[in-house]
Amino acid sequence: MSTASATAVPAASEARNVSVPSPQQPVPVTEGSATILFPSPRDVFYNPVQQFNRDLSTLAIRTWSHGFLAAKTAAAQKRTAGRGKKRKRGEKQEEDVSTTVPQDTNGVHTPDVPQQTFTILEALSATGLRAIRYAQEIPNVEYVLANDLSTKAVAQIRRNCDDERNSDVARRVVRPHEGDARVVMYKALAPKDRFDVVDLDPYGSAAPFLDGAVQSVSDGGLLLVTCTDLAVLAGDSHPEKCFSQYGGANVRQSEFCHELALRLLINSIRQHAARYGRTVTPLLSLSIDFYIRVFVRVETSAKAVKRLASETSLVYACTGCRSYTLQPMGVCRGPPSDAKPGTEPRFTHASARNARDKCDHCGFPTQVGGPMYDGPLHDPDFCTLVLAESASAASEDAARESRGHPPWYAATRARVAGMVSLAIEENSLPSLLYALPRLAKTFHTQQPPFKQFLSAFLNANHKVSGSHTKPAALKTTAPSSFIWDVMRAWIARHAPVKKSALSPTNAGWNILFGQGVPQSDEGREYLEVVDKFPHIDFTIHPDAELRTKKQGLVRYQDNPTDNWGPKVRARGPDERRGGGGRS
Repeated sequence: MSTASATAVPAASEARNVSVPSPQQPVPVTEGSATILFPSPRDVFYNPVQQFNRDLSTLAIRTWSHGFLAAKTAAAQKRTAGRGKKRKRGEKQEEDVSTTVPQDTNGVHTPDVPQQTFTILEALSATGLRAIRYAQEIPNVEYVLANDLSTKAVAQIRRNCDDERNSDVARRVVRPHEGDARVVMYKALAPKDRFDVVDLDPYGSAAPFLDGAVQSVSDGGLLLVTCTDLAVLAGDSHPEKCFSQYGGANVRQSEFCHELALRLLINSIRQHAARYGRTVTPLLSLSIDFYIRVFVRVETSAKAVKRLASETSLVYACTGCRSYTLQPMGVCRGPPSDAKPGTEPRFTHASARNARDKCDHCGFPTQVGGPMYDGPLHDPDFCTLVLAESASAASEDAARESRGHPPWYAATRARVAGMVSLAIEENSLPSLLYALPRLAKTFHTQQPPFKQFLSAFLNANHKVSGSHTKPAALKTTAPSSFIWDVMRAWIARHAPVKKSALSPTNAGWNILFGQGVPQSDEGREYLEVVDKFPHIDFTIHPDAELRTKKQGLVRYQDNPTDNWGPKVRARGPDERRGGGGRS
């Protein structure tokens, strides 16, 4: 993911949180509410850049838990009321029950039910930092199972939970566990044994753990997945590895590679879940720094699983101009307007209407990517609630500071607000994107100012937004033919192209002139492009400045430090596949 931005902020570089004593003394690291200990400075395996991941995850789980526990409480009340009805039917009472027993709206007494709780599996816990933070910062957690395959890591989790700088909640709620993450999840397939939240944050690919994860999370539960293997998921070099791990392939040298990586991962999760009659709903899906992170709700629904094919697409991308078209794998036709209530939609095969071996615009060959998930990456209601939860956390931080304690979320609050707001902004637009610099490069011309460029679409009544995955990117409802009309009009009116910049072998030449040669070309320094596009209007539209930019939100991240990417994988004598979490 590109990190350049006009609206950027340094990352949560938390070096100040790491105390460095003598080489023989333990090293404490504090993040949020938690403090963890490393035996010595050389053993410190902590990446401060990942604080954003952990802060956002904590806020997301808190947000999700409100609705989940409300539904769980309502179900418990309903069960209790049902048992009360049965008892009353077996009793012969001489007086009117309504005069002695409080009643609900159904005339049945509904006693209070105990406070509902939920469980969390951190499948690859490493130091236990995330598990301790979840226990201390998220209300109503029954327990957090902090699992790791490494004996050394589990011992460290126990020491960190027992550290006096952490609260009694950590010692009571966090349950250190040694085991293969996949085995732990496969032992929790029965509904009564499932975890309400499953968090997968491995070093590298989460692919080996997805099958167990979609089965071990409860109905309505939350699954959080991180993948750091973007050289595979979003890169050009390993399409065979990407397909074997995730069941799909990215598009070589594409500007939308990080969004497509998110869609490949979600499609893989959905495919695993569908085999067991379960459906996956993305709540928030982000490309962040050197990794991707998705938050999805998992439910059992045979009816929803039927939509899997119609929400899955291939992408045909041009190797020249980078235009793309999407080819659905199936079709879902809703019932007609005069159908009886309850009529089910009809599912059928998709026709290959979008498949092309040559680009319609420039004539270059196309390449195939996917299959990918072709639906909304985010739930706007959930994202709005995350922002509200972040504001609530800010109030809690202010109260802590007034008591002389350090805040938990101050370092990442601005970035959470910016990224989640941008996710809401982009959510209503179709899959994938166009990058303005790449469009201009196709013609070797000056790129339009972003506001003027967006105005051309808004003035033609097309929807537009930016993308959280790439600065100066455009997501739009407009067809690719309209995008090229905008660029032709821009070149004709404002940014002529030098003759030396293009030739008939270029994609840009073919878009401007087809296979022909411009007339009146002799003796000219610039190519003559006739303005035949009266429908293109570059007048600044009132909504051309994106809302997130207008509000001054942090939208894209600057590189926080030198060598700021993922840390070197932790190694140990007992490390085997199935462990390997990160801090």
